[in-house]
Order: sequence, then C-alpha cells, then structure tokens
Amino acid sequence: MRNRKCKGKILIFLGLLVILFSDVRSNIYANLQWDKQYQEVIVSNTNYEARFTFVYTNQGNSSITVRNISTSCGCTTIVGPATPFTILPGQTGYVEVVTDIYGKEGELHKLLVLDTTEGFNVLRASVIIKKELSSVANTNYHSAPASDKKPDGYAIFKGECVKCHVTPAVGKTGSELYNLACGICHNTNRRATMVPDLKETSRKHDLEWWRAWIIYGKTNSLMPGFSKVSGGPLDEGQIESLLEFVKKEFMPEEK
Repeated sequence: MRNRKCKGKILIFLGLLVILFSDVRSNIYANLQWDKQYQEVIVSNTNYEARFTFVYTNQGNSSITVRNISTSCGCTTIVGPATPFTILPGQTGYVEVVTDIYGKEGELHKLLVLDTTEGFNVLRASVIIKKELSSVANTNYHSAPASDKKPDGYAIFKGECVKCHVTPAVGKTGSELYNLACGICHNTNRRATMVPDLKETSRKHDLEWWRAWIIYGKTNSLMPGFSKVSGGPLDEGQIESLLEFVKKEFMPEEK
C-alpha cells in the first residue's frame, strides 16, 4: 500500500517537472498526440460535477501502453479507459475525467499524469464555477439532482483523499501538522479561489473562534471538523498545537 502511495506522489512530481521544462515535454509527446493538453470549462454552481474528454492519437509506428493515470487530488477521477491499456499505431481514443464540484465555487485546477511506455504525459484541466449560471457554452457538466444533497467536507477523510489529507498528518503537531493538514488546501499556489488564505483570515478573529472552526468545521460546507469528536482525524493535543502555531505565526500581538 505504501509503495503505491509513494508511486502516485512521484508521478505527480514528475508531471510538474514536465510542465516546467518544455523541451522535455516536446520529446515525451513525439508519438502520443492530444487534441488539447489543457481544457477549461465553465459551469454553474448548481451542478455537482464537471467532465473533461481528452482525445489522443498514436502517430507513431509502434504500440504505446498507458500503465497508469494519476490525478492531483481525490475529487478528480478517471472514468475511462481502465489502466493499463494499449494504443495501436494510428489509433484514436479518449480519456474521460470527472471532477466533483458540488458545493464549490471559484476556480479549480487539476493535473493528470499518464505513465506510458513513451514516458510521462501531463494533462491539465480547469473548472470555473459561476453562481446561478443559467446557461453555459459547453455541456461538460451534470446538473445537480433534485435532492437536497449538501457539500461533504468530510470527503477529504474518505477513500483516495485519505492518502493526502489524513495519513501524512498522523502523529504530527505544530507547524508540521499545519503544513500537512491545513496548508495542503489553504497555502498551495493552486489554491481554489473559494478556499481562504488563513494568514489573512487569522487577523480578523480571536483564538476561540479558530478553536471552534478547527474542532467543529461548518455544516453543509467544504470545511469539516478536524477533531476526532467531530469525525475528524486529530486528537486534542494536535488541535492545541495547531492553535499555538496559528497564534504565534498569524495573529498580531495585543497591545
């Protein structure tokens, strides 16, 4: 299990390197060509998912096998095809991806890394979520069902999300815990626009306000309660260490 998790992280890291170095990227894409390596869709916040279809063609003379496809987060999944799969010379097909957007707003940016026999291919997808948008210029979305489905902040403690949002924080405290449990969403350069910058937010509230947010989260939002008493992964000592870190690093001293 640990080896699979490490491999996934390595693939994402290699994917980022491919984006940064265009000369490497041009060699990797010699035979496996894509109609688009970056896609952007605009959807309404009344929808619950966004879909992307990346079309490929093998322009080489040899078969190419896609061994694995990794995504940058658990809310983005590969609909098909299942890996591994082989692309014959001259064959055209597609990779379909779905991103869970229910209850979210602003912009989301996702990364896909394909491990192939020709090297690593990187695809990028962005979702722009508009409030109460009556119509959109594309059909890459599914409308929300008539039920009263609510945003599930606790999704980050389930399934594939555990490997990024729970496992790394086990036994950690203070600044290390903050970086692993909080910074993964709030400090990243690719932070979704709906996710607040905690450095700015911390200046507006006292420590007890933050204690309540960390322990209990907010109902029907993407902010879960991180305390074990609320269904989260952190014990009392870890939460206290987070509060000490927030107080020291972000909150101005009272005069």
